Amino acid sequence: MTYEESARALNTFGQRIRTLRVKKGWTQAELASRLSVSDKAVSKWECGHGYPDLLSILQIGNLFEVTMDFLLLGIEEEAF
Repeated sequence: MTYEESARALNTFGQRIRTLRVKKGWTQAELASRLSVSDKAVSKWECGHGYPDLLSILQIGNLFEVTMDFLLLGIEEEAF
């Protein structure tokens, strides 16, 4: 994966977290509190400056009731 692809993936991941958070009506501080992280950490993720750790990623998926495929890759769940 090139640097540009990595940067684009991080940005897209951050946009998904932000969109999900805003849909719930939560501030960055509220999401951070639910994940036991700082609001600065949430801001970094949303701005594309890093990823949360694996445990936080799993918690984010559970909080927003989305699959890891959607959260990490943007793949929508297919209807069967």
